Formats: sequence, structure tokens, C-alpha cells
Amino acid sequence: MNEYLMIFIFFAVMIYKVMKNRKIMKELKIIQILGIIVSYTIVILVASVIIIYPGNWIAGFSPNNIGRVFIQVIIICITLYISRSLLKIALLQITNGVVPKNSD
Repeated sequence: MNEYLMIFIFFAVMIYKVMKNRKIMKELKIIQILGIIVSYTIVILVASVIIIYPGNWIAGFSPNNIGRVFIQVIIICITLYISRSLLKIALLQITNGVVPKNSD
């Protein structure tokens, strides 16, 4: 049941974001929109893999649970910061500076 709720929320947020940014979407070509979709997909997949596999491996060296949680939070923050920065650079290149106008 929880999986279906998360899938529903994912699609609801995607529809909201597309509707909110439809003026910007109209300025872009189809190939640019596909590039944006591919960029987001790759960044999400790579960030997920980095958080799960190396994150758990590094956190496994901590002898207590508090240390593991702290290490995992640090890894998540670093991964998200790097992913966001790389995605911003990629979107600037793909859209010639049209897309990352705001930070939300």
C-alpha cells in the first residue's frame, strides 16, 4: 500500500511541476525536454546508488547506531549537493540557460 502512495505522490508532483512551468516548457524544443528528462533520470539513479551502496558500506564501519545514522546523513547531504550542482550545470548546457531560473 505504501508503494502505491509513493508512486501516486511522485506522479502528482511531476504533473504539478509541469503545469507550474509550462511557459518555460513551451520555450524548449523536444530534444531539450528529452535531455532534461534523461539528465534527471541519470542523476537520480547515480545518487541513489551512491547513497545505498557506498553509503551503507562506509556507515558499516561505525560501531554504534548513532554513528551510522550520522555518517549516512552526511553522505546523503554530500551526494545531494553534488548531484544538484551537476544537474544545474547539465541543464544550463542543454537549455542554453533557460531552465535553472529558480532554485525550487
